Amino acid sequence: MDVRVEINPSLDISGYLPNDNTAFQVKAEVFPPSKIPGEMAPKGVLRQAIRDLATIEGSYVIAATRDDTSESALDLRLNAMRDCLSANGLCSSPHIAFYDARKIADWVEQHPAIVAWVKHQLGKPLVGWRPYSGWAYQETTVDSEYLIDDRVKVFTPDAEKGIDVSAAIDRLRIDLSKGASVRIVGLSGVGKTRLVQALFDPRVRAHQAALSADDVLYTDLSDGPSPQPSAMLEALIEDGSQCVLVVDNCGTDTHQRLTELLNKSGSKVGLVSVEYDVRDDLPDATKCYRLEGSSDDVIKQLLQRRYPVLSFSDVDTITAFSDGNARVAFALASTVTTAGELARLRDSELFKRLFHQKNAENEDLLSCAEAASILYSFDGEDDGPGSELNKIAAVAGVSLITLQRKVVDLQRRGLVQVRGKWRAVLPHAIANRLAAQALEAIPKPQIVNIFVDTATDRVARSFSRRLGYLHESAKAAELVRDWLSPSGRLGDLTALDDIGHEIFHNIAPVSPNFALAAIGRAASIASFLSDGNRQRVQYAHTLKAIAFEDEDFDSAADILVRFALAEAQESGGHESIVGMLTSLFFCVLSGTNAPPDQRAKFVRELLESGDSKREQLGLLALDAALETGYFTTVSRFDFGARKRSEGWAPASPADVNAWYMPFIRMALDIGKHTSDLSESCRSILGRRLRGLWVETNLRPEVCAAIEELASVVSWPQGWFGVKSILRFDSGQLDEPVQNELRDLEKLLKPKAIPDMIRARLLESNHFDLDLEDDDADQSAETTGERFLRSNQVVEELGEAAATTEGLLLELLPQLISTKSGASAFPFGVGVGKHIADPNWILDAAKEHIATALPGTIGVSFLRGLLSGWHHVSPASAQQFLDSAVSDAIWVKWIMDLHCSIPMNQAAYARIHRSIKAGSTPAWQYSYLGMGRQTDSFSVAEIGELLSAIALLPDGGVVFLDVLAMVVHCASDRDDAYKDSLAATCLNLLGTVEWGKVLGDRANSGYRLKSILEFSLKRLASSEAALEVLNGLVAFARMKECRYFDRGVIKDAISPFLRHMPRRALDAIYVPGEEAYYRQVSPVIGRPYTDRKETALSVVPVDILIDWCNASPSDRYVFAARSCKLFDTRSRASEEHTNIDSANDSELIISDVALAVLANAPDKKAVIEAYLNRFTPSGWSGSLAAILKKRIPLLDALSLDNEEQLKPVLATARASLERRIAAEELREDEEERERTESFE
Repeated sequence: MDVRVEINPSLDISGYLPNDNTAFQVKAEVFPPSKIPGEMAPKGVLRQAIRDLATIEGSYVIAATRDDTSESALDLRLNAMRDCLSANGLCSSPHIAFYDARKIADWVEQHPAIVAWVKHQLGKPLVGWRPYSGWAYQETTVDSEYLIDDRVKVFTPDAEKGIDVSAAIDRLRIDLSKGASVRIVGLSGVGKTRLVQALFDPRVRAHQAALSADDVLYTDLSDGPSPQPSAMLEALIEDGSQCVLVVDNCGTDTHQRLTELLNKSGSKVGLVSVEYDVRDDLPDATKCYRLEGSSDDVIKQLLQRRYPVLSFSDVDTITAFSDGNARVAFALASTVTTAGELARLRDSELFKRLFHQKNAENEDLLSCAEAASILYSFDGEDDGPGSELNKIAAVAGVSLITLQRKVVDLQRRGLVQVRGKWRAVLPHAIANRLAAQALEAIPKPQIVNIFVDTATDRVARSFSRRLGYLHESAKAAELVRDWLSPSGRLGDLTALDDIGHEIFHNIAPVSPNFALAAIGRAASIASFLSDGNRQRVQYAHTLKAIAFEDEDFDSAADILVRFALAEAQESGGHESIVGMLTSLFFCVLSGTNAPPDQRAKFVRELLESGDSKREQLGLLALDAALETGYFTTVSRFDFGARKRSEGWAPASPADVNAWYMPFIRMALDIGKHTSDLSESCRSILGRRLRGLWVETNLRPEVCAAIEELASVVSWPQGWFGVKSILRFDSGQLDEPVQNELRDLEKLLKPKAIPDMIRARLLESNHFDLDLEDDDADQSAETTGERFLRSNQVVEELGEAAATTEGLLLELLPQLISTKSGASAFPFGVGVGKHIADPNWILDAAKEHIATALPGTIGVSFLRGLLSGWHHVSPASAQQFLDSAVSDAIWVKWIMDLHCSIPMNQAAYARIHRSIKAGSTPAWQYSYLGMGRQTDSFSVAEIGELLSAIALLPDGGVVFLDVLAMVVHCASDRDDAYKDSLAATCLNLLGTVEWGKVLGDRANSGYRLKSILEFSLKRLASSEAALEVLNGLVAFARMKECRYFDRGVIKDAISPFLRHMPRRALDAIYVPGEEAYYRQVSPVIGRPYTDRKETALSVVPVDILIDWCNASPSDRYVFAARSCKLFDTRSRASEEHTNIDSANDSELIISDVALAVLANAPDKKAVIEAYLNRFTPSGWSGSLAAILKKRIPLLDALSLDNEEQLKPVLATARASLERRIAAEELREDEEERERTESFE
């Protein structure tokens, strides 16, 4: 036997490997049935191995790699095998199989890595693609053992600290086995590719088993792979492969595009991209791992293993110089000819040896390398006048041809990397040293003239990026200080263009003090700080990076405060400057080394500034400083080539105390007073009590702080904080600690009525913490029952407040604030039921509302008050509402107030009067669509209200929202009501101004469509319906109709085409090609730009054909442009099939499209219209690949091979193929342009 497989213990395996005991006989020849008996039973005697297989019920397989059998030919071979077994006394065992070339190829295609290996063995390799092998630098096989360096850390976005390599390997194997997108970044030479290689090495043992080495494909973009990675990934996804795709030297844009392809497919293909640098944001679905340099011990082991000639002193010297970079170490070691030689060289001499290596010293080579390093990357192909090569040659003092030769020489020595036309000197440790040497040797004016003054933006940007890594170079620092001085090139940041801003941020790390001064000068100008400055976020990032050093912290943070003060209120997310500022005050992951006392002093100054906006920033910083358990950051901590970390972090219990106690003391000192600021500080400390108690070693200090504050003021927030510890953490606490907490809870528990009320009005109040633990058997209560019980407690407090003189006036500002919690309503109910005369508190509330700032008033308490008042005295409450309609203040809140009592005819009259008065903002009437508020009104009354609302400023959207909800609530009404409502809907829609009604609401289309569906089911033949249709069509054709509006109208037209198709088609259609684009497609949607089919997709095919036959010469072409062209096999009956999200292999030509073609007199015109719609309106991945899959759809248009259609379809096919070829060329050029850049 050629191959024998024995699996023990048994896995009950099947498939290409028939079972756990299988033997393969391999024949590299055509193997007909006549050869089988001689192979299985030489000289008539069955092979013993086959008999052994029979004994254990195994499988015997003949694999003939050059046999290509039909089904009948395969049966003949299997019969020959059975006959041979039968002749030797064996029948049912062993199991037999015959694999021909196609069968073997099918198996190979299931494993992309095997495909690559087979093609390589055949001498027809995939260009630039390799299976599992020695991918890493200077490795050709997988034999070398991977050295796990426990002192190296791998950093991930969701980890507070770096994890070790073993843990990273575990996580990477888990991620990739699930089909995740993974990015591995780090400087060249730190071992990124070797780490990826280790994921597939079974010798590298971790908790997770190695990934299959047979299911991985690798490419290095510098090798110019063909196909490109996106095309390869699409092919793997299409084939349903479950493998890992590794793309080395992969730029961010390429990675993002590959990740998008992967996410949209739902495939199990794992993606790993490897890159030496990452500067841009990554897709949300990407898991990024950053690898730092190896430890000295591992570099030494690598050197000793690969270069045994090195002496110990050689190894020590090279290790010290390589700075954890294996590629630098190998380059140095490869120059050794005599043991001990390196140890006698100084650093500068050692550095030169990298370039000369075993060759004679060559000053031109060094000069060219220095000049080439001045740019982060350069165009290595364009040699025309003014080209980047010519500029570098001028700086190096050599001819162009000499420079080109030296670049090739550097490339051979592994010191220049290539990506298409781009070249870069790498690793950075070498390039930065070379560039610094160049700056020392070349006059500053010459450098600036060549690489900035007379250069393109790209060259200037690339030069500045290199400059940003040279902070240790005196010449670089001098140049940057000149530029950043008040009169320098970049001294006035407000005068810079986009490239100027980018250059500033690139060079800021060279001289942070000068950069900070430049930003400070610009920050004195309001426009620089405002939202109008598109660069403000990037400047905030630079400021945060500068704030790393404690001596720069105060100045940088102060400018960040000024940026934050100018930030729009609604700004948020990871690009929020307020968020960047407050992140400086995290205990960990702050990005600054400023010590705790310095940062605490800064926060205290904000809180004691007397400026309300600065106080708010101080409160946010205080809150961040007291965070204990959830730390995260989206900031990156790199800053040029400067040493950076995640910032100061506590390393001992003393450090924890040093961090938290200044901020706790700050909250106590300010919280002892009675101001709003004091209340906010108490609220923050109360909210953070649980974390401080559970997550730190500060329990005695926290306990003392609680007692200190509780002795001075009532602190309901602290009470909730302690109760939350008891509620959620008591199971993990010892009994003495629980008793201590219970004592604190009793100390903090509000005792006076006002304090109890404030506790339950807190915005952050949770009803399940409101109640005493022994009030009831909580385990027997549902959440709803606890909620009702909590509300009852609050209502009783309202009763107490109503009978306590002066208390309501004292509480009023908090009661009608937006900060009052959900308890304000039941509290108001209690007040309303028991207060002797609510009018005085309502008058006091009105005075407060009249002077309050916009957005600060909440009326939940007042609604509850009216509800309670109406409960005990309906007439009095109604009388108040009657007067409210004519009151300048109350009329603005009229619907808020009405929603707290039952609607009736009096309410209808008051609402109608308020609309006519025009003093109530339109949004107030949206309450009519909530809680079935209109159920007591007649259809006519509803129509009158909505007709009036539609005329108000901003009333159109409210009109549509309320009408849609009335229709929704009509489902349980009788037919008479529904018929009346349908007629009213059509009458209302026939008179509205569509531009005002549609608005900018995302759900406008859904609401309008639901109204029309309801109405047209009952009254499709009415003139009112036609009037609405004509109005929509006319508006769609107006220039005032926006793109958003047309999308809504297209959805709204569908019910007309469904319920009254002929009349709708007549209203929509205008003959002529130009009219189609100007007057028809705005109504039904453009089939070329809309992601879904046009509105005509709902018209039944028989009706559409009948309508077309009325004027076949023009209507069939219209139908071809507009009908539902595509269906999918699985969703052929769906309307508005989203074709662009469908799998192209499922697409078919729709029945209606075939019917239009079959009945059309001019079939050529119909096919041309269809062909124009073959290109999707939006796509991901390759358009050429999508179009290629759609070519077979042309066959469906042949109508059973009608002769007259053959030349038309042949022309259409040729046209589509030309488009595909052009698209493939364009895509390949675009892909190469994107993937080959270093920047």
